[in-house]
Amino acid sequence: MLSEFGPVEADKLVDLNTAPAEELQTLPGIGPVLARRIITDREANGPYQSPSDITRVFGFGDKKFQSIRAMITVSHLDGGVPRRKEIKKINLNTATQVELETLPGIGPTKARRIIEYREKQGGFQREDELTEVWGIGQKTYESMRNQITVRESIPVPSIRQEAESLAPRRLKCWRCGETFKVEAGITSGKCPSCDAEWKAK
Repeated sequence: MLSEFGPVEADKLVDLNTAPAEELQTLPGIGPVLARRIITDREANGPYQSPSDITRVFGFGDKKFQSIRAMITVSHLDGGVPRRKEIKKINLNTATQVELETLPGIGPTKARRIIEYREKQGGFQREDELTEVWGIGQKTYESMRNQITVRESIPVPSIRQEAESLAPRRLKCWRCGETFKVEAGITSGKCPSCDAEWKAK
């Protein structure tokens, strides 16, 4: 098989379904960031069905794909078509920046805005609250609505009800999961373990 960089033997092709980050970075135009995105995407959404599926990774357009298509392959598990597992939803309240960047239309800047928003607001209460993040419109939200969730967030009403109590109470941080003591009447603050902000609306 030939590529613009010379002949490529079949056993030398990079397998998108099994290659570690170091091997992915041997491909032209693939640095540490894109390599991590490829691995995160295949772990979250299942094996690639064909080499062209790599274009679903943010920052990997058709032009880049065409430049390496002769150098990549996808393994067929059990001698057949790669098995696709159920898509794992991204939790907006706990996802890392790299995980958020695997969502359609979300790059490094918007991923950071999502994290900043949830820290300021004390977490997302609904999936469609994502449209309140600057730069994320309804169209972008619709393209990813089946890939996101806000499960395991702290319900705001429970915080408000506890805040009205006359006795000190303990809250569980929405980010790190640690519990901490809060004096009566306090309706906002930061987690002493990770500085995540919370407040009763």
